[in-house]
Amino acid sequence: MVEQPDHILPHRVDECQQCGRSLDSVKPTAVRCRQVVDLPPIKLEVTEHRAETKECPGCGCCNAADFPEGVKTSAQYGSHIKALLVYLNQYQLLPDDRTCRLVKDLFAQTINQGTLYNWNRECFRDLESTEEQIRQAILASDVVHFDETELRSEGKLNWLHTTGTERLTFYGLHARRGKEAMDALGILENYTGCAVHDHWKSYLTFSCTHSLCNAHHLHAHLHKINKPVQQS
Repeated sequence: MVEQPDHILPHRVDECQQCGRSLDSVKPTAVRCRQVVDLPPIKLEVTEHRAETKECPGCGCCNAADFPEGVKTSAQYGSHIKALLVYLNQYQLLPDDRTCRLVKDLFAQTINQGTLYNWNRECFRDLESTEEQIRQAILASDVVHFDETELRSEGKLNWLHTTGTERLTFYGLHARRGKEAMDALGILENYTGCAVHDHWKSYLTFSCTHSLCNAHHLHAHLHKINKPVQQS
């Protein structure tokens, strides 16, 4: 139970259960408390911005107030609903269609998948500086792990390149697996620490210190010994 609830609903005793006498003026001898934790009613709020226009009585100049930054059209969605849906779609991995259905079910509002796509692109652009900060922090790390795995994008085979430390991860998507992709990501060619990887030959073309990942070696060894033997 919390010390400061958001709402307090008193439940009064108006009359005696035995004789029916009014108890309106009688002070309670005790108050029992029970708390219910729940969501408030969920709805979208609309904030209308009204920018004044005034004509100067002295010189006749027409003066118009500016709308706040980001308020660009007659009707638009705000940053909170955008952030929530991008979070659900990208981090919680809710598919596009189901993300849009959630808005319909919870808020009685229709948002199409094209709008959701545009919000994801907007977030992608806004995170460019954050991405560069992660890249620079990884470049300054003494030990960094590198890996790559297959990923299909727009029906075609691509490679998801990952670069990570204990606290940071940098992702890069590229159509190639080897050195061309690694150069495009701009990390290994500038890295001077110790690169931990799976012995993929493209890594060894870079001049940093190298450490081979035993987890990959063990996986390859187990795969080899468990491979079915063909009988002649």
